[in-house]
Amino acid sequence: SQPTDLAARIAAGGGLTIADGSVRLTHTYQSEDEKSNYTGEPTVKAGASLAAVDAALGNTSWATVEDGGASLTLESGVNTVGGLTIAEGGVLSIAEDATLAVAHTNTSRAAVINGVLSGSGTLSVTEGSVIVSNANAGFTGVAKASGASSEIVIHDAGALGTSETNLSSGGTLTVDVDATSGATEAVKITNRVTGDGTVKVAVATAAGADPDAEVIFSFADDQASGAFTGVIDITDGVFSLAYEEDGDPRNDYTANQLAAEHSEIVVRSEGNLYVSTNTHPINRFYDKEVGALTLDGGNIYFGGL
Repeated sequence: SQPTDLAARIAAGGGLTIADGSVRLTHTYQSEDEKSNYTGEPTVKAGASLAAVDAALGNTSWATVEDGGASLTLESGVNTVGGLTIAEGGVLSIAEDATLAVAHTNTSRAAVINGVLSGSGTLSVTEGSVIVSNANAGFTGVAKASGASSEIVIHDAGALGTSETNLSSGGTLTVDVDATSGATEAVKITNRVTGDGTVKVAVATAAGADPDAEVIFSFADDQASGAFTGVIDITDGVFSLAYEEDGDPRNDYTANQLAAEHSEIVVRSEGNLYVSTNTHPINRFYDKEVGALTLDGGNIYFGGL
């Protein structure tokens, strides 16, 4: 069925519940005085959908999308929320011309995207923390930690899709991914990282894992040289600068080497940095470049040297 268009300006701070069907907020504005100043808590129930154009959703305090196929779509403009709950069966879609800015200051409620994140727009965390739980191959936009104390926490290596995550100074991407088996496992994110913030690596072995098992973190295959100039904080798990194969080292730079060459690496007590491994008899002898290195209780290995 066709959505119901609501062109009226939404004001004040009461509840807005979409219980059934599809509603599209189409209010547009020519000046700031005409802009929607809604500060309430919109809720989209199971099976219903809510869409907004030109920032018609305003500056809501909290947005909730329930499971059962409920969806929230931002078509254009900058919409600001104080937090959000996207249930496991819910969908948050951000179109190319739209931005969802999250200023999460209510620490009594976790801001979480447990459902589907899709679209080619921008998810910008300006303050506080947002958790993205599952893989979202359908998100091709930009995720940003753009505030001085902003954080995006991912529980799946593919949580932020296949494009870019930009970290401003003070912004953090926390890769909090647990292994799914008891053996050594690789965790490779699917989105390139840019900016000068912090990538916090917190990848842990599964419960009951083999004592020799490791979880090895890696940046995405399309990581570019010099695109990231921040801090790689190895809190838990392994970060390797070793070559993946022998050959011309100039052609065999790994994503981790490209991310690290202009960045600071910090190795915490549960973290491990591999500079080389004995499985590469040629390229293990080539130099590795990092912007700076701090050993804060962790381990640095030079295998095969």
